[in-house]
Amino acid sequence: MNLKDYVVETVLWQAKQGVSAEKMSAAIDDMLMDLKTLPGFLHESLCQASNGDWMQLYYWETEHDAQQSSALMADKASFVQLLSLIAPESVEIKVYTPVQASSEVAFT
Repeated sequence: MNLKDYVVETVLWQAKQGVSAEKMSAAIDDMLMDLKTLPGFLHESLCQASNGDWMQLYYWETEHDAQQSSALMADKASFVQLLSLIAPESVEIKVYTPVQASSEVAFT
């Protein structure tokens, strides 16, 4: 896959007080089943910093696909469950167009 064939969406957040990494990871796993049905979805990675902050990287075919994903997920129980674990004021979402990669990207 070439650089111009996808965009990367970053979603940064902090969990609410008392939410374990296992609970957050399980909620993401549940949400992925719904997310994989959305137009343009290619891949997702979940990361956690040593200070407890979370970051998800989503790979989409187009910026439009990335931008419409939240609206398409809004009524899904899995998304509502995930949002209940997140401090809403901590959420930051950005979409990037790749300009360089160390190798060709292959999503499975």
